[in-house]
Amino acid sequence: MTENYPVFTIFSGLYNSSKVIHRLFQSVENQTCRNFEWIIFNDASKDNSLELLNDFLKQIPEIEVKVFTNETNRGVSYGRAEALKLARGKYFVTWDHDDLQLPDQLETFLQLWNEYDNKDIGAICSSLQNENGERIGRPFPSEVMVSTYFDVYSKYLMGEQKPGKLNERHLCNKTDKFREALAFIEKEKMVVAPEYPNGSEVWGTMALLGNKTIYTNKILRKYFIEPGRESMSKVSREKGALRMFRDRKVWVNYFVDLLPASDWKIKIRTYLSYCLYGIYAGHSFNFLISNVSGGFKKAMVAGLFLPAKILKNRLG
Repeated sequence: MTENYPVFTIFSGLYNSSKVIHRLFQSVENQTCRNFEWIIFNDASKDNSLELLNDFLKQIPEIEVKVFTNETNRGVSYGRAEALKLARGKYFVTWDHDDLQLPDQLETFLQLWNEYDNKDIGAICSSLQNENGERIGRPFPSEVMVSTYFDVYSKYLMGEQKPGKLNERHLCNKTDKFREALAFIEKEKMVVAPEYPNGSEVWGTMALLGNKTIYTNKILRKYFIEPGRESMSKVSREKGALRMFRDRKVWVNYFVDLLPASDWKIKIRTYLSYCLYGIYAGHSFNFLISNVSGGFKKAMVAGLFLPAKILKNRLG
């Protein structure tokens, strides 16, 4: 470590991870760059995840590790936010308990930071493969490019809207930029406790604050879906309605106007999904209107509420 500060902070959340945690161990063990600290939140696991972890930690005494255990299950977003408060690394990366991080991941991130970093760069976004070695998501137009989240959102980051098609990405964030984003979200009350910001709420806020991203086609993580694991595509609209409504509300109030003019269809779809998930969540027309700011936004919600209601009835 340089001056007792690691280059990277790695965060991992555990929850009944005993059947998959070997991949996380392999990710740590095989990483070619060793200049990182590891912060782990055991999220009230009921199996022997913690015992397996403690056994593994004896094998890596050179890595600084902090382990915390929640008395009740709080979710990975809570653990990530808490880890961010403690992080000493310049860059912050999440390693899920069930995925395999490729051995040159941190080394590649460091090379990209050294080559492309600027004061307005907030993150690196890399590509993934599935358990069969197939690329996930659409490739970017060049091997490495620097752009904003909103400029690439519709072309490369949105899902392909097809069954079984994932568009997962892997991120390495500047720790201070990540903290600034979460502080802004808290100040604006975009997400209110006990909920914690996640996904596009964070990446969109980083872009809203003027940060660009380094996008790379290099595959740095292998994404696994275990048999019986509930993927996002299998979660019912009703079950995920409150979470999706919260996300769409943030998009309507903060992000949708930052999309390029050519993404007008995406903008309309965002308003429509705000209404649709609001209806699934049991919210009234007046509630939906009152939760958006500005006359134009209110008019869009008013115009799309009935189509969303018809769509909801068709979907069931």
